[in-house]
Amino acid sequence: MEMFNRVDKYSGIKVSPRNGYLPGRLYRVLIAHGIWGAVVGPEVPRYPEELIEIIAPLYLRKVLGLKDGDETEVKILFE
Repeated sequence: MEMFNRVDKYSGIKVSPRNGYLPGRLYRVLIAHGIWGAVVGPEVPRYPEELIEIIAPLYLRKVLGLKDGDETEVKILFE
C-alpha cells in the first residue's frame, strides 16, 4: 500500500518469520471506534499496493458485520 512507502522503514514492530515465510512489520491500529489490532506491512517484492491486511483478537467480519468490499475506519498509530 502506498502508505507503507511513506513510513520510516524502522518504525513498527519487526516480524522475523520462521523458515518459509517472509518478513514484515506490524503497525498498531484502532479499528472501528475501539477494537485494537495491527496492520501487517509485508516486506515482500511486488506486494499489491491496494491490499491491506489487518489482524485483531476478534473475528472482525462477524463483530462488525463485514463482507468482501465493505469499508471500515482504521486509524494507524505510528509510534
